[in-house]
Amino acid sequence: RQTALLRLMDEQRQKHEPDAIMRAAAQAAGRHLGADRVGFFEVGAADTIDFTTGWTAGRLPLLSGSLPADAIGTGYLT
Repeated sequence: RQTALLRLMDEQRQKHEPDAIMRAAAQAAGRHLGADRVGFFEVGAADTIDFTTGWTAGRLPLLSGSLPADAIGTGYLT
């Protein structure tokens, strides 16, 4: 875990754009956890989940756009 965190911190020092930093964090988390997809989202004002930056290992599509919050499940909203 420490190696993954050190690698992430080193990579993020070289980045200046928030999206690039978030992509690097998603990639580091995905690889460390063996996940197929990691990403960030915002809860929108119109009860939507708005997917922002993310990473995929190539087996699943990257989530993008907006979905109604109730289509995701209430566990994400609590």
